[in-house]
Amino acid sequence: MKIYLGGHNASVPLHNASVPLVAGTEISLVNAFLKAGFETCDRVIEADAIVFIEMDTGLMRKIKKFSSDRIPIIFVRYEPIVVWPENYNAKAIALTSKLIDVGRISEADNPNFPWPQDWDQNLKFREVVSTRNESVALINGNKLSFIKGEMYSIRRECIFGLQNFDVYGMGWDLSLSRKILIFIAEIKLATTNRIWPKLSNSRGWLKRPTNWIGAPNSKLETLSKYKYSLVIENSMDYMTEKLFDALFARCIPVYVGPAVSKFEIPEFLVVQVDPDLASIKKGIAVAQAMDYENWKAELNAWLLQDEVFNKWSAANVYEAIVTEASICIKDFQS
Repeated sequence: MKIYLGGHNASVPLHNASVPLVAGTEISLVNAFLKAGFETCDRVIEADAIVFIEMDTGLMRKIKKFSSDRIPIIFVRYEPIVVWPENYNAKAIALTSKLIDVGRISEADNPNFPWPQDWDQNLKFREVVSTRNESVALINGNKLSFIKGEMYSIRRECIFGLQNFDVYGMGWDLSLSRKILIFIAEIKLATTNRIWPKLSNSRGWLKRPTNWIGAPNSKLETLSKYKYSLVIENSMDYMTEKLFDALFARCIPVYVGPAVSKFEIPEFLVVQVDPDLASIKKGIAVAQAMDYENWKAELNAWLLQDEVFNKWSAANVYEAIVTEASICIKDFQS
């Protein structure tokens, strides 16, 4: 059976940057389809099914003309509206046969799967230092969104408002001209998707942090130098790899994101806080008062549980997504 893979992230693999990438062996949804016996094709007209990985409304309009009622269209959605607003285009979603959410707070009307974690590689990670830094680390790119619900501005507020705080990530050293171009592009992204831009989201955008250290070669190695990490998701309705980066590095996370209990993660492993500076400051104080060695022992015991591996490991998540898509395709054909 042939599938056409389209969408914004159609061929992006999950990959641990600290491990050499061998062509054809990367963990990805694409390879999960191939492993399940599907073939990929380059032309929509040749496909038995279409799989969107993130929405591409331009491509969807072209497909609508000749195949939206002929073959099943599976839409796998990873990104929240603040990152990729096309993912929430109601007209495009209405043309799909199946919507599969990844990392989103579960909803009753469509299948939901946890964000795939590179479990095998990350669980084997070992600490690179014996004594950890008492400062708080944050690893995030400097991003901008004018859509309501974004968390990028909260990151900048923390960077400029917290003490003993080290910042890592891409984009914090951008030139003024480059920041202006991004500003214009994000305005266009919002308005093109008929969303009124929330200009206050750009607060702190033009400032450059003095506590920025650089972009890490390995997030795990960098985080493992610290006891505490501030983890801020892109929005409050998705859990991605960010929290697990801290956990795999054995770094106590002060977490801004959806309630961890909704994802069956023990609350005692995470300091959950609200998306405001006052709550984050209190959360950091709570983390610093914790018994680190006791916390790490409880974390290690949880990470080694079979049911945790089965739920979160990338290979299992991708296999489950492919199974769900396969059922939809068979139902459509019958």
